[in-house]
Amino acid sequence: MVQKQEFYRQTIQEAAASLHTDPKRGLSAQEAERRLWENGENRLPEAEKKSVLQSFLEQLNDPLIYVPVSYTHLRAHETRHDLVCRLLLEKKKKISKDDFCLKKREGR
Repeated sequence: MVQKQEFYRQTIQEAAASLHTDPKRGLSAQEAERRLWENGENRLPEAEKKSVLQSFLEQLNDPLIYVPVSYTHLRAHETRHDLVCRLLLEKKKKISKDDFCLKKREGR
């Protein structure tokens, strides 16, 4: 069996010599058959197949999902009072947020 080598660091001639072959002629049919029998097919192992549930859960495990979900969760717990205060700030009405919020807290 051929030892694992770093062929990318070798020249073509060095790699061919270590594999005992001629790059111009290639392997004979007998030599190719022998190496196939000795080393097996030149295949990568198949990757594990994921279930649909695993794929779905992996997509949820993304930091970009956490931000909108957190924001939505926080917004879901806003009261009407909070919404009015935020709208007043956005519209820049004459009444200030503090005036409205103080009146609301005091029960006015």
